[in-house]
Amino acid sequence: MAGAWDAVDAIWARPFAAGAGDEAETLRELVRCAILAPNAHNTQPWRFALGPGTIRILPDYARSMPHGDPGDRELMISLGCALENLCVAARRAGYAPCVEYFPAAEPDVCALVRLEPGADGAGDPLFDAIAARHTNRGAYDGRPIPAADLAELQGLCLEPGVRIRYLMTAADKEAIIRILNRGFAWQKRNRAFQRELHSWMRFSRAKTIRHLDGLCARAIGKPLVPDPLAHVIVHAMTLSGYEAREMAQRVRGSSGLIAVLTERNDRRAWLDAGRSLQRTLLCMTQLGLRTAHLNQNWQWPVTTEPLARYLGLDGEYPQVVLRIGYAPPLPHSPRRPVESVLVER
Repeated sequence: MAGAWDAVDAIWARPFAAGAGDEAETLRELVRCAILAPNAHNTQPWRFALGPGTIRILPDYARSMPHGDPGDRELMISLGCALENLCVAARRAGYAPCVEYFPAAEPDVCALVRLEPGADGAGDPLFDAIAARHTNRGAYDGRPIPAADLAELQGLCLEPGVRIRYLMTAADKEAIIRILNRGFAWQKRNRAFQRELHSWMRFSRAKTIRHLDGLCARAIGKPLVPDPLAHVIVHAMTLSGYEAREMAQRVRGSSGLIAVLTERNDRRAWLDAGRSLQRTLLCMTQLGLRTAHLNQNWQWPVTTEPLARYLGLDGEYPQVVLRIGYAPPLPHSPRRPVESVLVER
């Protein structure tokens, strides 16, 4: 069955081929790089429309999570991550990407990317990290991040109105754990959310290969088991508090945490948060760091309000919180083929 996993992983492993063929091939290759971006619960909520010298990014609301993400905030952050990957890859292909957000004549389009000829074709130094980056939900070894690496991360140029706060102390970790526990208690009571989340879980080999999306046991370091049994186990872990205790251990074993903050809380701010997050994740990948989202939705008052108080925020909105650190790599999450995300315009 190793060959089946090889087929799943091929979309990550294929060498970058932009420029080797005609424009249509190059645009499809840029889309392949875009869909390697992180996204909420690996729902892959995106569609792409190709045109002469253009790529349009559209949301796929059929892949939204109305109970876990009722305002499509996480969906838009996911599209922002894909947009950043696309722009990085476009520069590697010799283009100078120009982004128009929410074009007035096309209300269903989140971003219209025009691919102008690049000035020198020098590319983007973050490009090689696109295929190496992966969400690593395993345990980290607790090593501190070297001061020079932390300074490089803190010096990254982010999108306007976006700030990343680095939380590196033991007191920070304990404060975040207390907030996470409030979120776990809320999730435990929300049966609609639990059903929705379970619908995106892929714990068997057959289901993973069939869907090529969702939370894959192999990618999160869990054993492959029949899906009906997995749902029973996950439900029991949630009710017993095991999931919360495991997450507390993961947070304490991390090198630190980051919180992505925005000045506004609208669709454009969410896209900008995604772009800034992905830029940071690519740089972290180059520095050998692993990252994992803390599995709470940071739009719910039960978590957002205490986090804002702890961080002393005045008018900023927390969008994403992650743990960062060092660990052996895990397999990539699956991705659907490029053909499945392309639409005609």
